[in-house]
Amino acid sequence: MEEKADSPDKMLRWCAGFMALVFAALSEYALCAAIRFLYHPVLPKLSDFEAIFVVPASAFMPEPVERLQYVCAVLALPFALYGWYLFFRRIIPRGGTALRACSQSPYSAASAAFTPDTSRSSAYRPTGLLASARCVSGAKSSLSLRKRDCEQALRDFSARLAWAALVIGAAWVLALAITSPYAFYNNILVSTLWFGPASGSVFYGLLNPLTGLVLGVAAAIYFYRHDAVFEKRAARLAAYAAFGLILASLPALEIFGPQMLDNSSHYGMHFEAAFHAVCAVYSGKKLLADFVSQYGLYPVFLNFIFKLAGLSVLKFTALMALLSIAAYLAVFAALRLLLDSKTIAAMTACAVAYFTQLHFTLYSTEHYFQGVPLRFLMPALAVSLAFLHFFRKSRAAYYGCGLLSAAAVLWNFDTGFVVLASWSLSLIYSEALELGCRRAVAPALAHLALNAAFLASALAVFSAYTKIAAGRWPDFAGFFAYLGYFYGYGFNMYPMKLFHTWNIVALIYAAGLLYAAQKLHAGEAGPRAKAVFFLSVLGCGLFAYFQGRSFTPNLLFVAWPSVMIAALGFERLLAFGRGHGEAVHARIAAAIAAVALASCAVSALQIVPFAAHQAARRALPALRGTASAATVKMDFIKENTKPGDTVLILSYNRGPFHVYAGTKDPLNLPGLAELYLTSEIDEIARMAESRQYPVFVDNGVFKNHTVYTAKIFRAVEDNYDILVESPAGLSLWLPKRDAAASGRRFIWPQASSLLSGVHTTHSVAPPGLRLKLRPSDRTLFMQDSAGAGKP
Repeated sequence: MEEKADSPDKMLRWCAGFMALVFAALSEYALCAAIRFLYHPVLPKLSDFEAIFVVPASAFMPEPVERLQYVCAVLALPFALYGWYLFFRRIIPRGGTALRACSQSPYSAASAAFTPDTSRSSAYRPTGLLASARCVSGAKSSLSLRKRDCEQALRDFSARLAWAALVIGAAWVLALAITSPYAFYNNILVSTLWFGPASGSVFYGLLNPLTGLVLGVAAAIYFYRHDAVFEKRAARLAAYAAFGLILASLPALEIFGPQMLDNSSHYGMHFEAAFHAVCAVYSGKKLLADFVSQYGLYPVFLNFIFKLAGLSVLKFTALMALLSIAAYLAVFAALRLLLDSKTIAAMTACAVAYFTQLHFTLYSTEHYFQGVPLRFLMPALAVSLAFLHFFRKSRAAYYGCGLLSAAAVLWNFDTGFVVLASWSLSLIYSEALELGCRRAVAPALAHLALNAAFLASALAVFSAYTKIAAGRWPDFAGFFAYLGYFYGYGFNMYPMKLFHTWNIVALIYAAGLLYAAQKLHAGEAGPRAKAVFFLSVLGCGLFAYFQGRSFTPNLLFVAWPSVMIAALGFERLLAFGRGHGEAVHARIAAAIAAVALASCAVSALQIVPFAAHQAARRALPALRGTASAATVKMDFIKENTKPGDTVLILSYNRGPFHVYAGTKDPLNLPGLAELYLTSEIDEIARMAESRQYPVFVDNGVFKNHTVYTAKIFRAVEDNYDILVESPAGLSLWLPKRDAAASGRRFIWPQASSLLSGVHTTHSVAPPGLRLKLRPSDRTLFMQDSAGAGKP
């Protein structure tokens, strides 16, 4: 039978847990300070960066100390929480007099601390939060109150701790909102308090700082007085409608065609980095045999779909939209199992969508496929399957989650390894919760062996596939290459601030681990403890992404497990406030949390009018086949080549251009936006010097990144003549034909038709293109790169 909410043991858990959180946090800070004081690694020299990378050394910021602090803090956190929790569970009941003093006033607590007790032989009575050394040693003389008095003192003490937690938490959030407002960017309530009308959204035109404050306070008062609003049918339908509108908006946000491709950071850098590997695998190249992919082996998984449906920019983005919808539906399914209230589950799903994607899309108008769905899909599916196993005892979900975790490691190692580790640790915790720590050893080892077998099978299947298709075994060292570039050398890394929004996220994960530890200590087996443990471990692992690149939107992207944990805490707080009318602090905290949750859900709805605008700008042109600069470039390549020709394309849209024209790429390298190594630039330069293939040059490449493309263009300029240029800024270069330049007369059978076209413009002219035949003009792009423009 479950204990009453106000039973002494429940209050003791609350008090001990609160103190354990405080002292565990202090212990973690002490550990990090000790690491910073004692650990002084030798950082790479400037010459090391210059020898390996073409990217300026100023772009690198190695973080070995911060990385060690993070790893040690994560590993030590469960032990610190559980150790302090056991300590305070033992010491609080023995400090009865101190509890009564603390429950009365700080002055009486101080008086009890320093006033001698003449009625007993001890010099001082146990006081404060730590009681005394006599309490630690278990001296019975500290038990000076009767049992009933101890229970009353414990009840008073827990109530005061609750008020302290509420005040400290509110002050903490308020301070973080002021010092780091970008963390709450595009949240209607917070942004109106600190920013005022901004960003051009229709919502901001109706709000200002004063109305935002008034609406927030009014909403909090309403929820305080009508906390059963979440159980009303109208509220449930509204929450479901909001979540449905968000899911319906995702295709409009994510789907676009080649009309949008350009050399900007949105499409020429981020999109190319995600799409180029898919194009390379589709054209026949093999990952880890011919080239490596920055974001994992997901192109191998997707290639089976594209071989059936064909590959294009439109089809790729459409599949990404479907995968994003599937990921959010999986999160919602998990929330329906975790929470009792369907309304809160739907609102939390809206908040997850807001933090992982929508706030960033509203800010930058860009959809970052590397985040959603590529890094988000596998963790979301794993949460859904794991919860199905925990709550429904589904064996199919158990085996499915094991297989998914193994596949997730190959899909994207950054998040896949975290999924596999979280699932394995959760199974160990589940067995310990059900059977006890000693009896759980054998079942836990069986779970680990099965997960290892799943992973080994996934590696074996991929290795055999690569061996058969490419004729050689995969080089798994390349699988971790980009981890070394980014995390090892610190490319594009940012240091973490000590006082920042991540403190709240870390505190939620610590509270989740403490909740799981309390259930384990009490022997109360239940699915929610397993679910919270899984979310906490998963969140701590995903947090590594923010630890490396400590940019606030990255925190919001990886913090979604904490949103789910906080939703469960809010639901329990709401139920406690209803059952205890005198627990005013619980009702106030629940009202504040309700406003925050509703604010996130309503803020997420800003995406609906924005999605309509994006559909008109991006999706409709793709469906209508509207011409653009990118499609003109594609037509230019297709008209000047034959399917199956091997051509060298120097563009940030290299992958889409090859797929559209049906040409082959001679480079076994990542996309041009992902080239960081000197060896990669040298390989492209050698390819140009060999004069084996015609070259298509996008002038945006040499305009934007002359730092590491100068060597490439110098090789092209020395060994090729420009033949023709399209109005869109793409030019075709052919190898030099004079013997003085090459040392011999160059014969290139593949381009015989193009070479003959030098004397007749119409033979190489795509429809509607203006040709500029300049066999001797080799200064065009050098002038462009210097900013002089075209002559």
